[in-house]
Amino acid sequence: EDMLKARCLSDAVRAAQGGARCASAGDGARWRALVRRCEAAAGEALGSLSLAAAPNGAPPIPALLQLLRTGSFGDCNAWVKLSKLMAPFFRDVGDMLKEAGAIHSDALLLTCQRPFAASVDVALFPSDAWQGSLWVSIGCEQPLAAVAEMAPSLLGVDCQCASLQPWLGADQEATALACMSCVRTCDWLCLPRKDQAVVDPQRDEIKDMPALRCPSGMVVGSVEKTDIQGALLKARCQRVVLISHLHLLPELEESWSLDFLERSIPSGAGASAFSVYRASAAQRAFRYVDAGGSESVYDFREERQVDLEFMSFADFAQKKRRCASDQGDGFAYYLWGVALRRDSAGQFEGCNFGSAIDDLLLNGPHWHTLEKLRSAGGWGEFRQAQIFVGCRNALTPCHYDLVHNVYAQVRGWKRFVLFDPCYADCLYPYPVAHHMDRCARVDLEQPDYKRFPKLRNARAVEAVLGPGDVLVLPAGWWHHVQTLTEDSISVSFWFDDDRTARVAAAASSSAAASRPPASAAVTPSPLSSLDRVLVAREAEQLLGRVLGAARVREAVGQLRGMLGAADAPKPSPEEVLPTAFVLYALVLALGPAAARRMASAGGLLGESRRFQGLALRGPDAAS
Repeated sequence: EDMLKARCLSDAVRAAQGGARCASAGDGARWRALVRRCEAAAGEALGSLSLAAAPNGAPPIPALLQLLRTGSFGDCNAWVKLSKLMAPFFRDVGDMLKEAGAIHSDALLLTCQRPFAASVDVALFPSDAWQGSLWVSIGCEQPLAAVAEMAPSLLGVDCQCASLQPWLGADQEATALACMSCVRTCDWLCLPRKDQAVVDPQRDEIKDMPALRCPSGMVVGSVEKTDIQGALLKARCQRVVLISHLHLLPELEESWSLDFLERSIPSGAGASAFSVYRASAAQRAFRYVDAGGSESVYDFREERQVDLEFMSFADFAQKKRRCASDQGDGFAYYLWGVALRRDSAGQFEGCNFGSAIDDLLLNGPHWHTLEKLRSAGGWGEFRQAQIFVGCRNALTPCHYDLVHNVYAQVRGWKRFVLFDPCYADCLYPYPVAHHMDRCARVDLEQPDYKRFPKLRNARAVEAVLGPGDVLVLPAGWWHHVQTLTEDSISVSFWFDDDRTARVAAAASSSAAASRPPASAAVTPSPLSSLDRVLVAREAEQLLGRVLGAARVREAVGQLRGMLGAADAPKPSPEEVLPTAFVLYALVLALGPAAARRMASAGGLLGESRRFQGLALRGPDAAS
């Protein structure tokens, strides 16, 4: 009844049908009456399609919106017919957008077009830590028991599973539906396994370890520790993993310290200046800001928490020591800089740190290990290596990267709090045109659940890295990073994302894990959690390029309005065509139900709270 009122028609139909099958004799009539009401509502929704299909009929856009608004997703024939009506019109629109440079022809939003099927997409998780999501499509008529039987092999977990545990976040409907052997698109299900907390005895080496800088209840487990062979298997699945005591850079572990780097890195006249971030010594929150994006329409001064300065390494080392001894200028200092990168010709080139550091990073057995991880994960080419020299209790607040990262701890200790890419909508990322793109708007140290209610659903795992440890961090994973000791030095190796190779690696993982062959019951979804983030980014970028970044918030409001939201702004004629095209492309890429979920209030693309309170600058502010 509630789902029918909320215009979730297909979900209501399946729930009512399940209730009718399971009901007692006395309740059966009530359930069957609800089924008839659902069928009547579906008939009304399909009426708009009949008008569009008639000779010289109505445009197909109203029919698309009517089916999406009512949640009519179960009739595949109706969606196939509608797609045929819409394809010629939107093909021309798409060609026009590509010619204008609003979207690339190889964009995931355009190239991933799945057939309409009587199925729902759900995310499976290997444990109740709710990390390491795997998206699968489940036939609408399949009971959860059939899915549970296949889930362990799909996830590469050695266990027996009689039932799956539904997500018990703020949305409690999943529990009721699971009791009826029925799930909705975008529901989450996990194996009823608990991750074992791993406590490293070396943690005792950390004197007065700084407290966790996020709600402790948000961290529900530890990142799995394994050896390099186990890490290769996890890399294929794009899961984060900690390789304990790998000692990827043993020579650096033996020699590197602040004093060593100061002696080795050129200073004085003609030497390179380093980008050094300065934050309050009391807060030590080094929030990432891409200040180089001068074309951004947003005024980020109120969001800014750090100052960027340029100085020699010797000056940085001096300021760092003074701060550590409480004799500083009231600021803490953090250096992270590119030490090695691949140039346009594919050759490595050192950057700023001098020939001695270049030689250590350019040569050594670590490249053999890095290549094995790159190949296993299906990552793209090496992009760059970065050196991080932090200070005790420094925090880089929650953000994600679009590169794959092998993060080696050379000296000291660090703590990572990590979220699966599927939590993106719970963390309210800044708009893609903002200086703080890929950063969470939520403050995990002082969470405001009233302003950002879905944050209550976020679940994280913890990884504590000591000397010789390596964290394999696939693209899209959110990380909230805290330096635990004053002497921390780290080196990270970034690799580009190559979706074609990444998908092939995941397929090889399926074969290696002896997963069951695809069946009508459960089949792998073509889009991972990272892919869904990329699709949302592409849709938002398209709207920005067509309408201007300053109007993306209003365009996102139009998406919600097209889906029936009451809080949508007044329609603007020039916003109708690009927003309708985005909805159409989302339907083809994700399926109708997931498209509506993403573009609605609370979805990764449709969430208005991502934009609220952000100031525009210059003429954009006046408009």
